[in-house]
Amino acid sequence: MRRVINLREKILEFWNLDTPTAATMDEWDEWKENSKASKPLVYFLRKTLPDFIKYKIIFPYFYWPIRDPKWALMYRFHPNHKYNIIKPRTLKPSYYDPLVLILHANMEILVEFVEHERSVQHVDWHGSSKEHGKAWDEMNEICDWWTIKWPEREKMFPDGSPLLERPNIPEEWGHMASLKDKYKDEPIMKEYIKYLKNMSECEEKWEEKEQEMLMRLIKIRKYMWN
Repeated sequence: MRRVINLREKILEFWNLDTPTAATMDEWDEWKENSKASKPLVYFLRKTLPDFIKYKIIFPYFYWPIRDPKWALMYRFHPNHKYNIIKPRTLKPSYYDPLVLILHANMEILVEFVEHERSVQHVDWHGSSKEHGKAWDEMNEICDWWTIKWPEREKMFPDGSPLLERPNIPEEWGHMASLKDKYKDEPIMKEYIKYLKNMSECEEKWEEKEQEMLMRLIKIRKYMWN
């Protein structure tokens, strides 16, 4: 039994190339040269021959001829792989001006990216580098703003202060009552005019905030890759 174990250990020792888990390009070159010199036969059987079969036979004659047509079809017809199409979940089917599409399309890309990164958790953003950590924090802040705060834009200002409540104008005054001089001195009309001004200011503030967040997103675009 001991002889079998010793034989197995010798075989493993003979077959082992001490392949590093990670290394720089120079370190890989050094390992390659040392392995070729110390164990030429093992290196040929474990690296040279498999690489030749993989890159000279399997890839050009089997893998790529099958893979390329497959993904060409997937990219065109599979809904989960149409990466050239952006479908903002915040827009219902309708016509939209480019200024709206630019905002919603970019934010949708961000939300999808952040949701994916949060689910897989395969990147240590803060451990990678200080810049990556800052970029990840920025992505999350913009994403949360878009998904949590932005939907409340019809109720409050970007800073959280609420909109004035809409006063109820008598129906008999008509939809264009605010443009008629005969109602301008009515107390409820004055409240309504104040409400309209407040709402207009709110829309302007939200447009400014959208522009700010969109520009912040563009600045961290280079960090958004899988």
